[in-house]
Amino acid sequence: MDSKEDSDKSTLLTKPTLIMLHGYGVRGFFWEPFLQSKLKDVFSSMLAPDLDFSNIDTAVSSAKKCIQDAYKQIGNSGSLVVLGHSLGGILSALAANELGPEIVNKLIIMASPYGDTGLSNSAIKFQLWLLRHDWLLPDFITMPQFFSNLTPKSVQKMVWEQAVKENENLLPGVLTRRWFHTDILTEKLPMKSLFIASKKDKLIPFNQTEEFARVIGAEMFVPGTCRHDDLVFAPSMASVIIDRIEKFVTDV
Repeated sequence: MDSKEDSDKSTLLTKPTLIMLHGYGVRGFFWEPFLQSKLKDVFSSMLAPDLDFSNIDTAVSSAKKCIQDAYKQIGNSGSLVVLGHSLGGILSALAANELGPEIVNKLIIMASPYGDTGLSNSAIKFQLWLLRHDWLLPDFITMPQFFSNLTPKSVQKMVWEQAVKENENLLPGVLTRRWFHTDILTEKLPMKSLFIASKKDKLIPFNQTEEFARVIGAEMFVPGTCRHDDLVFAPSMASVIIDRIEKFVTDV
């Protein structure tokens, strides 16, 4: 009896822990489809914390702290995999770069930008106005920027209802002519990394995600034609991505 219990504990401890970092306008609930997926059998535990998006500095520091706290929980008994989507992918990469492979064993980034945004000053002003007055825009205009028909309308509505209006102090960090992390992350990261992105993402140009993956030395995976949040919420896309994450994590 004791032998079986010891074996079960040993198996649990050899599985890594996954911490998932959300992006702009959402919180930990964003990862619910992954939390309820077969990834539960791949990881000993999965964490989806709410980050502090008061401004870009608190976003960076809270992401790092969440990862450090997760590592303290597992200690020397297991490894830590970090997964981030959009802004959460940027924060994941910054934290992984600073904390190193001793803490972050593997890194997965989804749909995160890099380099010059291509936005003019007038375009930035207009987008700032839209974000400050997004209640003026009907769902049928904004939703298609994030979802395609691959994500059921009921799911799109559910995500929209839980969306968070961010602090205005965060906006200068996400609406700029050059992404804030570009001049920090300039070399290959010291841990094995996987980058997941779609060529049909309406929010983040594919060439930016490609460049990000190239700079940090990440393996690139393009699951198919979908939009920004379809990667998590469209069942057909999420299934393919979850399979790829499992392979990435379990490969030695």
